[in-house]
Amino acid sequence: MQTSVWLICWSDQTVFGIYPKGSKAGLLQEDLGRQTSFDAGGTGLRMEVLAERFQWKTGLVVKDWRYAVRICNIEVGGAVSAIENLSGVYATTVVTNIIHRMAQAIARIPNTAMGKCVFYMNRTVFTALMRTAMEKGAASGLTIQQAATQFGTPSAMLSFLGVPIRQCDAIVNTEAVVN
Repeated sequence: MQTSVWLICWSDQTVFGIYPKGSKAGLLQEDLGRQTSFDAGGTGLRMEVLAERFQWKTGLVVKDWRYAVRICNIEVGGAVSAIENLSGVYATTVVTNIIHRMAQAIARIPNTAMGKCVFYMNRTVFTALMRTAMEKGAASGLTIQQAATQFGTPSAMLSFLGVPIRQCDAIVNTEAVVN
């Protein structure tokens, strides 16, 4: 099983999000109130539920493809021991290691000052990199910084060579191998 890591450099000249003209930006929520629903098990039991409808109309514009880099073929299937032991593709001494590949991805971006660069990866790779940051520290280029969320809640942010790393659950561990 394989997964990917994405490096996106966000700006209005590179890659950016859009929403349809004349519509509202962001997540729309509609309260449908209290409704009667039936049990899905086929027993015919009725219950009262509170219903809501969510809608989000979004799009993505890739104005300059050179500002979106995909690191593919990251082995995760059957590699629980490799992740737990930080060996294989997760060992910092291996040239094909994910950290080395992330450095190559940054180097592929023509001008990192053109926008805000961010790495996106799934929970499996994010966890391995977080452990690498805790065990290997600055020697790997990974850092854990104290930060605050938009609500003021303290949290820790993972970054690689100053580029923030974000966990994205939409990136799966079941990608096919890319040749």
